Parts: sequence; structure tokens; C-alpha cells
Amino acid sequence: MAAFAPIPCVPPSRNEALCMDWSNDPSAPVLAVSGRGSDIQVFNDEGDRQEPGIEVTRPSDATHIQWHPKNKVLAMGWKDGAVSVWSETAMPQEDTLIHAAPITMLTWSPEGSRLLTGDASGMMGVWKVDKRCRLTPICQYAKKGAITCCAFRNPEARPNSCPDFFFGGDSGQVCFANDSGRCSDAFAVKGEIASILYYNRREAVVVITRSFMLEQYQLQAGPVPALKQTMRVKMSGSANDADTLQCIWAGDGTLATVCNESMVRVWDLQQDENYMLSLNDEAIATKSSSDRITKVMFNARRGMLAASTKDGLVVFWRFVGAPAGEEDAASAWSPVTTVELNARVEHLAWGPRPSLLAAGFAESATVLLETAFYRKVRDGLGCIQSGPDTLTVTRAGVEGATPLNLTAGIRISGAD
Repeated sequence: MAAFAPIPCVPPSRNEALCMDWSNDPSAPVLAVSGRGSDIQVFNDEGDRQEPGIEVTRPSDATHIQWHPKNKVLAMGWKDGAVSVWSETAMPQEDTLIHAAPITMLTWSPEGSRLLTGDASGMMGVWKVDKRCRLTPICQYAKKGAITCCAFRNPEARPNSCPDFFFGGDSGQVCFANDSGRCSDAFAVKGEIASILYYNRREAVVVITRSFMLEQYQLQAGPVPALKQTMRVKMSGSANDADTLQCIWAGDGTLATVCNESMVRVWDLQQDENYMLSLNDEAIATKSSSDRITKVMFNARRGMLAASTKDGLVVFWRFVGAPAGEEDAASAWSPVTTVELNARVEHLAWGPRPSLLAAGFAESATVLLETAFYRKVRDGLGCIQSGPDTLTVTRAGVEGATPLNLTAGIRISGAD
């Protein structure tokens, strides 16, 4: 038997988890958690704080952090517009040449050869980071409204190259750019943009707005890139919840969206259909029918969707494919398990191993580690692992026997 066991990060951060991200090394994964006042802590996959941590002294909060896709290098964007980079082998580097407003978007290119940043005033920056983590601005683009979204045209780029990319934000304008100084207005939508995603199979850009419009634009062949709208659908949602709208890929051509509802809405762009994964499914153990989903993340290697809730639950679904002849598209997803964390979850992040997930709360963070729970029966005694470091021992066949709960103090890796 295996289940996701919550392991609180120790010592507790005692600070609001503003953002978090896992490093990309599956052999030694570390979780970076940023808090108020330039506080960035690092934890291993068992929730233990790593020393020395990331020592960055700044007068403002981090708004975005992201590990390099290949190296143990962390990029950070700050509320005062600074961009900094940290690694184990070099002193933290910082630059304020491009931005003077809060950083609202930060992402590495797929191969890590470029760092892209956007700010609240509409400035988009492209940086080169060398082996000594020195930041060099390559180009910048001035637009209107906060830059909040970015998607690369071809994630499977050549080594050391940066694919062309689309970016946009509050103005509704979507721009098409590269790292050589070329930038053009591709198309515009009505209202603020919540997400920009690139559908590589169809060479199409998918845009979701905070006015709950889902639009798709096909890239047309030709010497000058042009995009043609091929889909425009009104989504369900309340204007009061527009700021909570989140949209991610949940498979090839499959979108998952959440917006302060008791369900994950799934959009199959290939089959042109949509359906819901509800918390009220009888197979899911929820605390109340009024619970609402706060975040959703998808693990492509496992085909597993994780959704967190206001009541402190993390619910898992796995994509199993719809049975032959089944008309209910939602049957393609099977509820796996529910983990209770007893606090509203504000952030979710899958780790570099498919057995790792992190959850961030108002004042702490927790690692969710998929653990094999052991059972053993011998000489009339039954031993059942009830947690990452706890065992329950009972006497078989004796009515009224009081179970004995044992705490090992370390993570249990076997029982005999």
C-alpha cells in the first residue's frame, strides 16, 4: 500500500509562503520557499532545512522564484523590480537595469540559456546568465499593462537556444518575440489575460482571460508569422473570483481550470468537449460540500492531477482513459487518494520525482512524499504503518485490546 504522507518542513518557516519551487535534480531534490522580507529557505525531500540556505539580503519580498531546468541555480524576481540569481558555487548576482516595478513574471527558457522577466509597468526583459551566474540583459520590450504570462513556441528547443515566445498580461495584447530584439503584436483579446499556453501539436496559442473567455489562435505558415482565431468559448465563472482563475495543461491538448469552485473543469481541445472532476464525488472524502479548490497541478509522468482546497485537503486524480463505450468523459479520471493538511493550501508544486509534491500555507510548507506503508502479522500481533514514522501494533483476535502507537522519529523504510 502506498499513500502521500505529509511531512512538515522543519523547522517551521513561521513566515508566509509567497512562492515555492523544486529543483530539477531527482537524485537530490530541494524545495525553495520564499517568505516575507527576502526570507528564502531550502528544504530536502524529507522536510529538513538545508544549511547553508540561500542567503539574500534585500529590502523587499520575492514575488517569483524558479530553479534552472538543469543546474542548481535559482532565479528570483523582487517586488522592487530587482532580478537576482543564486547558486552554490557563486555569490548571488543582482541587476536592476531593466525593471523598476514589481516583477510579475519570471521563467527560464526550456534549455536554461535565457531568463525572461516581466514587470507591473509592462516591461519585458530577456537575460543571459553565464556559468558564474552573472546577469547580462540582452533585450527588452516596453508594453502597456503588467506582464503576467509567457509561453514558448517550441519547448523542445535545440541545446543552448531560446525558442520564440508569446507574452502578455493585463492589457489583453499578446506579443510574439525572440531573444534577438524582434517583437511584434500578434493579436489582442478583451480583458486581462490569466494564462497563455502553447499547443505544440497544433501550432496554436491558447489564451484564457479573466473575463472567462477561452480562445485559440492557429499559427499560419508564411514568411511573417500570423495567427488566426479558431476557437472562442465562454467559460463558467464569477467576476468576483476572476483573480483566482488558474489554467494548466493536464495532458496533450487537455486543459484543467480552477476558479474557487468545488470542481476542476477539464477541456479536451482535441475532442472539443469539456467535463468536470468534482470534490463531491462519492469516492472523495471531503470535509464539507462547501469546500473550494484553490490550486491545481499536473504531473505528466504519472498522469496525475493534484488539487488543493480551502479546507486543507489535497485531492489526487489519475488519468486512466475512458472505458470502451463509456459516454461520461470524466470517467477517464479516477480518484486516487485524499490527504488532509488542516490548513488552507495556497501553493502546490510537483517535485523532480513523481513521488514528491509540496504544499504551501499562510505560515509554513509541507512536503507530500508518496510512501509505501508496511503491514506485518506474527505470533498473534499485527503491525501496521500508520504514518511516515509511526506504527500501530494490535493483538489479533482479542476483543477490546488497546492498540499501541509507536513513533520511530525517523522515516520508516521497512518493517519485519
